[in-house]
Amino acid sequence: MADFPISSLSSDPHAFFAGFDSIVLVANSRDAASVLTAPGFGARPLFVFFNRVYRILDQPAVRDCILISRSSPVGASLVYRRELDDVMSLVQGPRFHGILNVRARDKEMLSPVEDFKGHPIGFLDLVDLARRFYPAGRRMPSTGFAFALWLAQQKLPIPIHLAGFSGVREAQWRVFDAHDWTWEQIVLNIMFKKKLLHPFLTGEYFDRWPVEALTAEFPDITPAEFSITSNEVLSHRLSGTNRVIDHIYSALRFQLAIRDLMRRLRPRSRKQRTRDKLLAEQSKAGGNAA
Repeated sequence: MADFPISSLSSDPHAFFAGFDSIVLVANSRDAASVLTAPGFGARPLFVFFNRVYRILDQPAVRDCILISRSSPVGASLVYRRELDDVMSLVQGPRFHGILNVRARDKEMLSPVEDFKGHPIGFLDLVDLARRFYPAGRRMPSTGFAFALWLAQQKLPIPIHLAGFSGVREAQWRVFDAHDWTWEQIVLNIMFKKKLLHPFLTGEYFDRWPVEALTAEFPDITPAEFSITSNEVLSHRLSGTNRVIDHIYSALRFQLAIRDLMRRLRPRSRKQRTRDKLLAEQSKAGGNAA
């Protein structure tokens, strides 16, 4: 069977994925690294990488894969940050099937085809999906969550595996408060239980509670009672954690004030200057068109 081009993925996902035995979404987490050599995904899995793959790949990928590039208000982040060449050096090969430029917010813009320097390119607009299935507010869906949800909607005949989707902060990477991790983890775990998605179990963050075994041994404990009690315990633990965080914040208040002052005084980064320039050009072009 001939492979379909990535440009067909959004319009005919069943045809695009027909040649693969499974889909494996690989988060940029060191906990997910072992999935690249793990068995159990069939003879021909398709690995899906996201944005800055140097966080997970330390050598070029050799298996079937695609790269998802998330958009920003000035287009694909890999393009305007000038990281496309570095990232492509880790995924481009005979089994690379192209880049998928994804947007999931109204203000995000897909980049023109020519910005991707001749690499195979497809586009996927998930704004409507995010509007319907994500909490309203300033936060936005993470790229992996939005794409996993979209894949689950397609009812593909092959399993969809998620590796490294723990929602746990990693010490080596700066984390921004941009996503509603609690909502994403709730939705993903429900989908795992319903077999709509499948977690790649690794690391210390996927310990499963043996609820079924407990309620089978003690039938007087109903699932509803277990759920209510779990929420009560988690609420108490969260309150205790919040008190500790308040104490830590009070102790660090002086250091945080100095950090904020230094941030205001330092020159704008090349990335910030590039972003401002692109936004200004878009605004000028829009004014001329009007």
